Amino acid sequence: MPSTAPPTGKKARPERRRRVAAEPAQSPAAAAPSAWRSPERLALLGILLLALGLRLYRLMTDYPIVGDEGIYLRWAEIIDHQGQWFISLLDGKQPLSYWLYALERMALPNADPLWTGRLVSVAAGVATTAVIWRVGVKLGSSLGGLLGAALYAVFPWAMMYDRLIYTEALVNLAGASFAWACLWAFETERPTWKREALAGLILGLGYFLKSTALLFAAIPLAVGLWKGRGRPLELLARWAVMGLVALVFPVISWVGKPDAPMFETQSTVLHQTGFFVDPAKFLEDPFYRMVINGPRLGEYLPYLLGWPATAAVFLSLGYLLWRRSAPGLVLLVAGGAPLLFEVFVLTFLPTRYPFPHLWPWLLMVGLAAAGLREDLRERLPEPKALQAALAAFVLLAAGPMLVRSWLVLNDPKNNISPHDSGYYFGTYSHAGFGVREAVDFLRNEALVHGPFLLLVDPIWSVPADAIFPYLNEKYGIRVHEAWWTQLSGDHPIMPLTEVELMRSQYERIPAGKIDFRREPRVFYLTDTNYYKPEAVAIRQPTARMVRRFVKPGGDHSVDIYRLK
Repeated sequence: MPSTAPPTGKKARPERRRRVAAEPAQSPAAAAPSAWRSPERLALLGILLLALGLRLYRLMTDYPIVGDEGIYLRWAEIIDHQGQWFISLLDGKQPLSYWLYALERMALPNADPLWTGRLVSVAAGVATTAVIWRVGVKLGSSLGGLLGAALYAVFPWAMMYDRLIYTEALVNLAGASFAWACLWAFETERPTWKREALAGLILGLGYFLKSTALLFAAIPLAVGLWKGRGRPLELLARWAVMGLVALVFPVISWVGKPDAPMFETQSTVLHQTGFFVDPAKFLEDPFYRMVINGPRLGEYLPYLLGWPATAAVFLSLGYLLWRRSAPGLVLLVAGGAPLLFEVFVLTFLPTRYPFPHLWPWLLMVGLAAAGLREDLRERLPEPKALQAALAAFVLLAAGPMLVRSWLVLNDPKNNISPHDSGYYFGTYSHAGFGVREAVDFLRNEALVHGPFLLLVDPIWSVPADAIFPYLNEKYGIRVHEAWWTQLSGDHPIMPLTEVELMRSQYERIPAGKIDFRREPRVFYLTDTNYYKPEAVAIRQPTARMVRRFVKPGGDHSVDIYRLK
């Protein structure tokens, strides 16, 4: 079989050095009649079922509605009720994923929005598993693709972000799909344009999910330099087609952005400019953030990858470099360039930011295991060569990762990174303990005693944003943000006069008026991280607490008051 890696120029054992981790090509006759019953496809089916099962397991058990989940479901509710499809652009975030959540709301109005939203991430995770296999096939190794897919199926990092309502699961799918499309586009010696356009479309859709998908731009550069050497003008033309097609989506965002105020630090392209190191500071000291972010990334590895699998990744990288593996170099660029960018320029590096750029490292382990099998064939007969390679793969990578994932799934609070544990399971407002209980209480109140008006704080994230998807314009409940409470520390929560309403705390433009003197029943929901009972009493002396839902630890709670 011709090698896809460049020759080494060394005389010793040239065939071994040049050989790429690839499977012998099947003849069409062997593959045609029972392709989906072949051992390879059955193995893939088993891997996909494993990925699905792990991602569904305890999906709604441990994590309350957290952080950005509330915001994203709120945007979906705004799209559903107000028709503002580009609401997220006012926070500098691209809209496509929130369109998916909104369409779910419209199709399943009585379903739990947290559950349906998390199912999107589950589906994206399973799809990514399949696409990783296809990327491995395009890189010349079906076995390597299967093993890379198996690692992603049991990836501890994915046991968080393929199960929560964060865009990273979808961005991950876009990145793997873009890699496949680039490899497919450069399979032909001459441009076909349709293939390049498809790759550009996937990159553009990735951007339309989240602007960090632009970090995938290194993939066509690496693939093009590998496959398109010697034809520089055609190579530039191919890249240009991809870029021009992808550019359509930033233009759509620019045209669609609502005419409403934005904070100075928000950007349609960069989301929050404060998340990036100041250019002057970077030029003065390029390693300013690296000495902080590098160790921080290292802190995540034992929890969300595990030390054995981390060692397997670096051993695989060294092995592929030793073999002069061009596919290994492509994966190194695909996974390494974005991580370098994040480590050097971000002022904020939570675990979700590196996540979409880690699958190439897992596929690298799969290719290395497949290459090891090829090398062992010189010493061992089949199936012993395959068995030995799989044993090393399971002992060093897949087995430890599966154990780590099982711990993360069954006790996430004590097995994810301490930085994440404090965020998702702490007593702060963004950990939504008490929200579900509050929703159940208010729903029952409306069903038993009739409609009412509910006021919430005009503060982003949980609990306020989480209330709208569940209760606004349902069961006779109307939910409004009490923006006027921000005017002063003692401004009434329920002014006995007519006040103007905002369209939302995201689209801060007028949206009618309300006269509380005409409202028969008014409730107020807050979090003690924002307003303790003493502060509520100062603002609204007549407020009467009707329920308190205490968060773990007992220091804070979600409180519901009857104002009228």
